[in-house]
Amino acid sequence: MKRVYRWVAAARLPGEGMHPLANPTHHRITQAALEALPAADRDFLAPEADLLVWTYCGLPDMNWHWYGTFAQDLHIPSDRRLPDVRREWGIPRYCAWNSLTRTGRWYPHWPPETIAATVAHFGRAWQALETGNFHDAIRILGVSLHYAQDTGAPAHAGQVNAPLHLPMERIDLPEMQAAIAIPSYTPLLLGTRLEQVAEAAGQRGQALFDLARAAAEPIRHLVEEGGQAEAQALMVPCAQECARFSADLLHSFCALAQHTRPRTAVAPVGVSLLHNGDLSQPDDVAEIPAAWYVHWQDLADREGSAERVAVDGGYALRIAAPPGAGIHWRTPWPDAMRVDPGMRLRLTFRHHTEGHPGANRAAIRFYASDTTPQGIVHTGYLPADPTWSPHEMLAEVPAGAYWACVSLEAAATSGVSWFRDIHCERVA
Repeated sequence: MKRVYRWVAAARLPGEGMHPLANPTHHRITQAALEALPAADRDFLAPEADLLVWTYCGLPDMNWHWYGTFAQDLHIPSDRRLPDVRREWGIPRYCAWNSLTRTGRWYPHWPPETIAATVAHFGRAWQALETGNFHDAIRILGVSLHYAQDTGAPAHAGQVNAPLHLPMERIDLPEMQAAIAIPSYTPLLLGTRLEQVAEAAGQRGQALFDLARAAAEPIRHLVEEGGQAEAQALMVPCAQECARFSADLLHSFCALAQHTRPRTAVAPVGVSLLHNGDLSQPDDVAEIPAAWYVHWQDLADREGSAERVAVDGGYALRIAAPPGAGIHWRTPWPDAMRVDPGMRLRLTFRHHTEGHPGANRAAIRFYASDTTPQGIVHTGYLPADPTWSPHEMLAEVPAGAYWACVSLEAAATSGVSWFRDIHCERVA
């Protein structure tokens, strides 16, 4: 399984918010589906297309509470932490299921339950678009695609568990990945109303389930005998049908939207742009505040720590003993600030240290729509200070920026650093 983890590291695209799965099959199926769409559909999805391929179609597989920890799982390398993509992307919100609080509805990853999940999340994506949130809609649409593709995975359709499960669904040989393409396919319109799409998607899902279930046993035997290349050749027709179904779902969604994207409002002037800047609201664990997550620069670090702590009637973000690479508290993508080039932002906060100050700073990081970094403005390294000292920073949004996120950073010290009363607003 360490080979799988290395694939994840090697596949990471330039967008900082992109997190490829250990199993590349979902990514390739979604990519093939997008490539088969007519130009108007591709234009409609363009701002989120790369993230749909490399992150959103994988969200249900990253919706587990061990993200951010050294997971005790035989399939995950024990020498590094899993990045906390669950909070970075607000995955429980997009999947409508939280594995810690047990709130929402969990859909199993095998059919026929996956068929119901495909339809349900497609409907949720449409509701998000109707309320004017294009980005949330496409993120939830990626969840729908994931379940559609699990429906056609022989390992899922045959309900095959480890150790055979991943070899029966992972298509990673280059020639087999290339074969998933469906260039001659014309996507079908599943309906002109949401109810029609739901009914047709259910029927398509059942047919896909039947195809994958019939393929499961021959593939199982090949994997057991070590014939991985031959097994992947039998997986390809199922993956192609998953790509066709995914293309139909995407095409139908674009048609329902009439290829019209709601405009995402830019940050207004003079109001707080941070949710939970006072840190008073906890996430699903008390040591993490809502609308923040810990970005571990060194995933092998076991000495550093980060947590929300109660101080003087309020709360602060604590970073202790961060290694050379550092530990950051960041605002997640669902709460990113929508900005335009030339806009000015003011960041204020209070900070103090204990012991060796290290390299502590506050920053606003700027990104393109696809989360590709576009620049950073930071305070410079903050001085050691045993008292709560106020700090202020002005930042001009650079060219190419679409999103902005706050990042509170500490590195290279055995000491402790605290941040609190974080506020960011647009200034005229």
